Amino acid sequence: MKKSDIKLAINLLKENQVVIIPTDTIYGISALASEENRVKINKIKKSDLSKPLITLVSSIKQIPESVKISQELINILKSKEPTTVIIPLTNSKNTLAVRLVKKKYLKKIIKKVGPIFSTSANFSKNDYVEDKEIFESLGIKIEKVFYSKKLNNRPSTIINFIDKSKKR
Repeated sequence: MKKSDIKLAINLLKENQVVIIPTDTIYGISALASEENRVKINKIKKSDLSKPLITLVSSIKQIPESVKISQELINILKSKEPTTVIIPLTNSKNTLAVRLVKKKYLKKIIKKVGPIFSTSANFSKNDYVEDKEIFESLGIKIEKVFYSKKLNNRPSTIINFIDKSKKR
């Protein structure tokens, strides 16, 4: 992303807007991590409104205090391959799906605004989208699409830290 796009993304996210940005993996529908924005994104994607979303962080310090952070968890999050980890919240039956971002522009954005939600840019139960023309034809109601190029990536590996299962 260009500097001007990074600045605009920061401003829009701070204004509680939903945007599409390129992530370490694929284009993601993103907003500040909050209950209001989780519901807003799920409405945009036509998903179950209670569906949890992946939280992107720029550092281990941004992971909520309600997560027990072990060296094993840190090693997985810091691996070279983009990896999302589903971890239990302490004193709760709930979980958190978190990924430590690798791209410098993402780190810069998240360092300025705090953790953000990010989920594949598509409607629920459809393939993720990579082409600008398809974004436009879908009619996804988003404040801004920061499209730079086709990423030719795939979604992150997901590790369920509770039972150590792995999937893509």
